[in-house]
Order: sequence, then C-alpha cells, then structure tokens
Amino acid sequence: MKVAIFLSCLSSLGIGIVYLSAMAPAQAISIHKSDFINNSDRTNFNGFEGLPANENFGELSNQIYTEDGITVEQVDGDQNGIKTNFTSWGAEGNRAWYANGGDFGYTKIVRQDNSDFVNIGLLIGSGYWNHLSVTYVYNVLNDGVSVLSGTLLRDAPSKYLGFSAGGFDEIRLGAYLGNNPNQILDGFQTLAIDSIELSAKAVPEPTTMLGTLAFSILGSSAWLKRKRKKA
Repeated sequence: MKVAIFLSCLSSLGIGIVYLSAMAPAQAISIHKSDFINNSDRTNFNGFEGLPANENFGELSNQIYTEDGITVEQVDGDQNGIKTNFTSWGAEGNRAWYANGGDFGYTKIVRQDNSDFVNIGLLIGSGYWNHLSVTYVYNVLNDGVSVLSGTLLRDAPSKYLGFSAGGFDEIRLGAYLGNNPNQILDGFQTLAIDSIELSAKAVPEPTTMLGTLAFSILGSSAWLKRKRKKA
C-alpha cells in the first residue's frame, strides 16, 4: 500500500504539521449518534411534511410514503395506519411518522430509485411514554443481506441515528418495549421517526482522524527538535 507524506509549515504559528494520506480500503459502515450531516451538504430530505393531517394515513392501503426520493414503509404492521401529527416526542415541524398505537412490524427506509445510500441520518423516538422501557433496533442491509445490526437504549425522548460510508441500500428500524434483547424479539414496536437526511459527502472515520492528529503531533515535535538543534 502506497503512502504519501506531505510536509507543510504554518509560519504564522511556527508549527510543522505532517499530513498522512493513503490508498486505503473501503471504509466499514460507521454509526453516528449525533448529527454529522451539515444542512448545506444534504442531497435529499424527508421531513414528512407532505403527509395529510389524518392520523390514520394508510389505514386501508399500503403504509408507504415518499418525499424527496426517500421512501418509508411500515412492513408487517397492523391496520391502524400512521399517526402523522404525533410530534411531542421531539419531532421537527408539523408531521412525523408513527405507527398509530404501535404494531408488531418494522419501518423500512430505502431510496426511491433503490440505489445505495452514502450517508443517512434521522431523528428517532417512540410513542411509548416511558422512554426508559424502550430499545431501538436497527438492521442495515445491502441487496437483502444484513451488513450491520444492533440495539440502542432509549434514554431521552428523541435521538439522532445515522450511518455513513455507503455499501448499503436499506435500513430497518424498530423501537420495542423492554431493554433486554430477549424481551424485544417479535415484540410490540413503538417507533417514531422524522427528518431523514442524506448526503454524499465523504465522512472521515474517527480512527482516521485520530491517526492524522497523531502524525501531526509527531511531525510538529520533530520539526521543533530540528529547530532547537540549529539554534
């Protein structure tokens, strides 16, 4: 693997910084628990604001909605429809997506053209009042095959959840009662979501950023030592 090291000096600060770049393999999917997509970098955004005020959207038909190229579908849910105006859990705007009264299915997110995601983030919450008794479950898939899955405890009314580095085309989400994995399997799902955002901008992995910082510090130290010897 070829590695190129470039040296530059910031004369105004008197510090030498070494930057490391490499022909690295494809990044693994990274999980984000805080907003990592700048609004200016968004390529698509689904805030559900186009949904009708009817609390039972999709009650007698497929519970599926597309906005700005992002499609959301309630899979294997019940017939109570989607409660569109339930936003007190921390949603943004006047509309959000919540399986009215909960159900035993899950929420599926794909791109309208079925292409891969690069970066995606969204707000997740729950219709269940006691947020300490809810566990979020996520499953990230590519061509129908799971590539990343896990759980996340709900410790606040709403959370941010995101995935980056591409290589996936579908996300399945649920918020199940109970905080024990054995309790949430096939359990009652109370997920609410809002503000799905996409971007295609590269996001450095935390390890990459730490590595760059480490080499920067080493480079600065070496530069200062050389300067002292010449003095």
